[in-house]
Amino acid sequence: MFDDPPNDTANLANRSANGHRRSAEGTNTVVWLWGEQDAATSGQLRRTLTEQGSVMSTGSMIVNFRDVTFVDASMIGVLLAGRRAHNGRFMVAELPHCARRLFALCNFLDVFVDHDPISVGRAS
Repeated sequence: MFDDPPNDTANLANRSANGHRRSAEGTNTVVWLWGEQDAATSGQLRRTLTEQGSVMSTGSMIVNFRDVTFVDASMIGVLLAGRRAHNGRFMVAELPHCARRLFALCNFLDVFVDHDPISVGRAS
């Protein structure tokens, strides 16, 4: 669905064991997550997802969970804040089992997951 996240040398040097980074995909902004996403990483991620101007005016914020190994309940609040900040133009992609299970248990799977993969892809 998505290309691999940008992997330049400068960013690799700053990549921690658990974290996130942002990249542009057409008019959308993709936030790539990796490692454990929990209370220790939620503050910085919340700032990234809610900062003004983080998405082009016509695009969406997409949070890609492909490389996530653990998710705790603090992520629900972070994702809700991001969704609110972007007026609903917000979705998650490539959920691993640990995240899908948490979202399902909290009845948030349908809130965050876009079931139309075409709308998550790159703009033409």
